[in-house]
Amino acid sequence: QFTDISAKIERLEAAERAKKYAGYMQSGNYEKFVDGIAFSDEASAEDLKQAKDMYVAMFKEKGDKKLQEKGGIKSIEVASETIAEDGKTAVVELSMTYGNGETDTDKVDMVLDNGNWKMSMKK
Repeated sequence: QFTDISAKIERLEAAERAKKYAGYMQSGNYEKFVDGIAFSDEASAEDLKQAKDMYVAMFKEKGDKKLQEKGGIKSIEVASETIAEDGKTAVVELSMTYGNGETDTDKVDMVLDNGNWKMSMKK
């Protein structure tokens, strides 16, 4: 029974983290959004900083434009979540409603990174 409770908490954490990271995108806080990405443990501090800076710049340029065209993100809801049997990865489906009324569903791959759920950019 404890295992069932633990699994439910992990699912909730993965879904809530994914929603929280999307909220950072919604508010234009790209630095916080990028902090939610799991990067390789083998990357040096310098490489990590460069990668994060690159992602922030890319999201500011492309993300801002895309969001402005749609009137920003009005709301974000968790549509579904699936935790892998090993408990180390998850897929969270987020449903977003934009200011112009359009809705979109995005799948967010999540990975457990040192005890915290982060977004995985590996495909």
